[in-house]
Amino acid sequence: GFRGSNGLFTLGTLRPDGRTSVHYELMPGGSGAFGGGDGWTGCGHGGSGPKITCVEIVESEYPVMMQQLKLVPDSGGAGEYRGGLGYIRDYLILGDAKFSGGGGRYKVPPLAADGGTEGQCGYTLVNPDTTDERKFSNLVSNIPLVPGDIFRMYTGSGAGVGQPKDRDAERVADDLRDGYISPKAAKEIYGLSEEAVHDAL
Repeated sequence: GFRGSNGLFTLGTLRPDGRTSVHYELMPGGSGAFGGGDGWTGCGHGGSGPKITCVEIVESEYPVMMQQLKLVPDSGGAGEYRGGLGYIRDYLILGDAKFSGGGGRYKVPPLAADGGTEGQCGYTLVNPDTTDERKFSNLVSNIPLVPGDIFRMYTGSGAGVGQPKDRDAERVADDLRDGYISPKAAKEIYGLSEEAVHDAL
């Protein structure tokens, strides 16, 4: 379940009052599905692992601003039981900082079972979608960041179990309504009809 999905975020910063701080977050990715249920998103295996740190706490305690926190549609491994989704957290860096973390298991996608599809590996990006973009797919340390940098943490996702076309049509429609999967995936991977996709949206 967790191969490639969980990450670690550690940011050493200097507060405006001159004190140093360490901003530390565990980044639970999507967990793997199991025979009988979907994987969990953002809260560790079975909901018993670390939870995502609240944006309000992060912004009130550390010199960062959260730019986005969103699920990545179609990232969970497909199957009769779907893997938990990966998500993106973008931080605007407000002071000089150094990042350490990432994922030591971001090299091997989470494995599927019984005809499901693999999950996705996580990664980290500095200044995504710019000419200064830097991508890291493993654990790193002391990556310098300056005010104005955007740091993106993308967690991996869990793998699916069972054949995707065996997934209950109502569960596929629910995933579509919730934004967990795209209309294209609902039709092409899960076999939902055009009419059912239209009705779900």
